[in-house]
Amino acid sequence: MPSNYKYNIENVEAIKAFFEKMKLRSNKVVIEFRDRSWWKEIDQIEKIGIVFCSVDAPDLPNNIINTNNTVYVRLHGSKEWYNYVYSKRELDSILLKIKRLKAQKNAIYLNNDHGMLKNGVYLLEKA
Repeated sequence: MPSNYKYNIENVEAIKAFFEKMKLRSNKVVIEFRDRSWWKEIDQIEKIGIVFCSVDAPDLPNNIINTNNTVYVRLHGSKEWYNYVYSKRELDSILLKIKRLKAQKNAIYLNNDHGMLKNGVYLLEKA
């Protein structure tokens, strides 16, 4: 969702109506917010039956979240959007946090293209 899409009841209802109309199956759908107001209302997203996307990006909470027994993490770059190279130590730390949540399904999406292109691609072991 765009960064100007803030939490409010109307937006929650719009998301709920969309996913009900589309008849999408629970924990097969992930939603990524870019406004920190949503992190206070993660339970509202979980009640709808979709997965809250954990985000590592500047100015957003970087806690890893398990919703509906699924962890989905997008790594945009800790200090700069789309232009950050994660060290092995950082990636190991992220994997450890994911493993501790003991979700049934785990996914990590590296979306920091510029940094990856400049410095090579990291491969992650299965979480």
